[in-house]
Amino acid sequence: MDYSYEQPIVVIEVPKRREIIATSSGKMLRRIIRSYSGESYLLELDDQELLNALRLTITSEGQRVPTLADLVLLGKADRIAQLVPTAESGIQVLDGTAVQLNESGVYPLLSVLEQAEGILRNWNRFVELEDGLFQIKIPNIAPRAFREAIVNAYCHRDYTKLGRVRISFEDAGVIISNPGGFIEGITLSNLLEAEPHGRNPVLADALKRIGLAEQSGRGIDRIFEGFLQYGSTLPDYSQSTNTLVRVVLPRIVPDKAFVSMVVQEQSKQGRSLSVKALLVLNALRNIQRATVEEISNIANLPDVFTKVQLEQLLSLGLVETRGSGIHKEYMLDAKVYRSTGEAIQ
Repeated sequence: MDYSYEQPIVVIEVPKRREIIATSSGKMLRRIIRSYSGESYLLELDDQELLNALRLTITSEGQRVPTLADLVLLGKADRIAQLVPTAESGIQVLDGTAVQLNESGVYPLLSVLEQAEGILRNWNRFVELEDGLFQIKIPNIAPRAFREAIVNAYCHRDYTKLGRVRISFEDAGVIISNPGGFIEGITLSNLLEAEPHGRNPVLADALKRIGLAEQSGRGIDRIFEGFLQYGSTLPDYSQSTNTLVRVVLPRIVPDKAFVSMVVQEQSKQGRSLSVKALLVLNALRNIQRATVEEISNIANLPDVFTKVQLEQLLSLGLVETRGSGIHKEYMLDAKVYRSTGEAIQ
């Protein structure tokens, strides 16, 4: 079956029933828009206008009817099972080999996301770091990165294939997988550089506009940022295949000296460091001294981007150099070590 997210669901409903559905959906969408800072102008629309603006309803044969995007996002479980039987989800919580929770079925995306975020709040533990005036609370898994990973799984899953979006909480971290391999043009080596596009653009657009997904479409950046800023092990997509995308979000183990450097610099600039800058800094944290080519290989960045980031980091005083010409090497500035009294791991 060809699932197009602007394709209407062919159902016959009396107008009064559709009005009730629109009202219920409108209330839920408004709550999410307020909670996650979605597009504020959407709050000014009435229920039907809101659904229309998000392309969750369209006109078919003179009537406004829901689209498949509306069904997957907000629909009732029995209707989803009837019309999109491949839209299965599963959530597991493991404690070692003991299964604390194992649920699987056909549910609306917003319901799954709400349940998963509730589990994360109970599952997450925090490490508190003090650095001068800053007190930093670091979670096992960054909630924003977690949400973006789930949104990515649904926006990029292939609804023509059997399988389920699986969210598994395990001792080492969280594993999220979805049916369908990487979209054409996306590989492990260009995840952070490829142009953003997805299999289900209407669904992705609705999620962005209500605030649940990154507005720029670069959700993958937000996933990596949630780990890069703490100098922790990065998300791992290496178990993905041509029929499945699987990301492992490892428990964050923060590097105190690195966190201190990032927090102080971001406070000085009044904004976050870019993902590319954090990738370069993390590469230098791991190999301590390297050439542009070596840094590019570790950071999965083209040399030209690495050079630009290194020049900016040099000007900020976060990076220093040794040697010249083809022998020129880069390393984290010595003040990073002096500021905390300990070496970056």
